[in-house]
Amino acid sequence: MAINIYTGRTNSGTIPNILEGASDDFRGVMAEVVAGNSQGIQFTNVLNQILEPMEKEVPRKIGTPLPIKIHNVKFTKGGVETSAKEFRPYMDKFDMEKSQGYNVMAFDYNQQTVLDAENEEINLDAMALDSMRAIRGVYTNKYLSLSRLKAIITGTTQSPTIPTVDGGTTGLAGYTRAFGFARGEDYSDFLTTSGATTRNFYRTIKTATMVSSDITDLIDDIEDTNEYSGKGVVVLAHPRIVSRIALLANAPENKDIAVFGTVTSAFGADWKVIPGMDKDFMIFLDKGYLETEGRSLLVRGVEKAENQRGLGIVFKNDNTAFKDVVDMDGAKLRVFPEEWYQGNRLAGGILDINATRFHASGFMQAASATALETFVATMDNYFTNVE
Repeated sequence: MAINIYTGRTNSGTIPNILEGASDDFRGVMAEVVAGNSQGIQFTNVLNQILEPMEKEVPRKIGTPLPIKIHNVKFTKGGVETSAKEFRPYMDKFDMEKSQGYNVMAFDYNQQTVLDAENEEINLDAMALDSMRAIRGVYTNKYLSLSRLKAIITGTTQSPTIPTVDGGTTGLAGYTRAFGFARGEDYSDFLTTSGATTRNFYRTIKTATMVSSDITDLIDDIEDTNEYSGKGVVVLAHPRIVSRIALLANAPENKDIAVFGTVTSAFGADWKVIPGMDKDFMIFLDKGYLETEGRSLLVRGVEKAENQRGLGIVFKNDNTAFKDVVDMDGAKLRVFPEEWYQGNRLAGGILDINATRFHASGFMQAASATALETFVATMDNYFTNVE
């Protein structure tokens, strides 16, 4: 049985005349697939706009190392593996099988459906186009953006939890024991300042009232390592949080900071408003971890076959042309298997500003971790793995 795939990013294989003689609505269905894989459309979402340039797309090939500095991890047939024994307990937290992808829409048009549509003058192409527009919106604004955000928070889309607290593991093992930001490991080999050699970038405010040092301490810790790019720090936060930052920056104790209206820069960092972000957390990122700079923050593991990446329609027949959705009977709209990983442990951090979860140490306790992981859990609820 022939299987053809249409993504709009590569040719349609044995379907060269896929749009010849097709209706405008059917052309629109195919155009939505193209749009879903278009960077321009994806960048209408601010998270995609910020995080996609920070990722490197890597085909999953057995034995191919993930391009993450220090980490010695490789793709395998079942997922990823590492030679670092400290990494094993973290790996055991999540399903080692690679993502199976998602079938998000089936083009099922049995004879009775076609007869009923004709009798009731229902335009099946137009109905399919409406569905495709909705799916493309979810793919762009939920699946892509939240998959990237989840990997930033937990270290990988394969894990629902943040790294466990470490008691100060010695040497490079501290770096390689988990994906995600530092959480208590010894980073003496990476620090450019004297003092404590452990680093924990999952933080809380230290008192019930947020003060500027809660923010600047984390920024300083990110910048005071030899992994820092020197390009500055960007903070992702809910609009309400950014409004609070504006008030804090203009408070009398911070009078040396210039008064501004819309927040773009404060406390030595740039601020980005992220609608839909949890109102209790700020995410700090080293701005220099860009693919164009040769040091990506995220690694996106994708299928080896280029036509099996992103959003695509899988046709299970050998037709050479399709003029309407009925011709596509049996086809499926699919999000192909992929995972995201974040292994640059000193490249960012997360600050919980909830007044009820402050801790004098400034480090996340169980309540903060639970709240953050609850936010992560809501991201998974948008998709159902059906295979």
